[in-house]
Amino acid sequence: MQRFWSFWQAHQLYFHLMLWPILLGWIPALYLDKGEGIQFFLDFRGPKLNLFFRLFTQLTEGFALLFCFGVLLFIRLRYSLLFLLGTGLSLALSQGLKFFFQLPRPQPYFLHIRGQLLAAIEHLPQKTSWVSSFPSGHSMVSACLFGLLGLWSPRPIQQVFFAFLALGVAFSRVYLGQHFLQDVLAGAAWGTVLAALIHYFSRNWSKEGEPLIRF
Repeated sequence: MQRFWSFWQAHQLYFHLMLWPILLGWIPALYLDKGEGIQFFLDFRGPKLNLFFRLFTQLTEGFALLFCFGVLLFIRLRYSLLFLLGTGLSLALSQGLKFFFQLPRPQPYFLHIRGQLLAAIEHLPQKTSWVSSFPSGHSMVSACLFGLLGLWSPRPIQQVFFAFLALGVAFSRVYLGQHFLQDVLAGAAWGTVLAALIHYFSRNWSKEGEPLIRF
């Protein structure tokens, strides 16, 4: 128990940055209709915000992940391997949970349950699956991978930056109408837990407390 407490104390800033928004986010998620979160952002959509959040959501897609892996490979091999492990575990877990829960995406939910067509965003294909909404894979992957980067970072400003990226990707999925608020909160929570577990059990790979990212 002492080791877990020491681990928490060493990284409590990052954990607070992630856990408090997730916990507070469950208040509206539990008390409002699941479509209200997406409905709220429809009035704020515009070309500039649409482009911004489309780019933000791509931070956990192919090119961005490859770029991060390449940078970590250049810095230190073991961290690039842990990054790769985090990618694989978060993708596998998100797909497994999607298969277990089999909940509909926002587009079919709005069309067939609420009787309205969800407005699409230009150049962004709308997901129409009935079984792949919960949890959000983008949110889980971003929380896991940016979580690892945040936990490896020695400076508070770096931890704030990576927490912002992780939460920003999750937020973008709701804004873009790809996921419900419940989906992204669950994905971010699981991703943060995965990052913590990977970092905790891999600390023996390096000197205790040795930071990775130095600016």
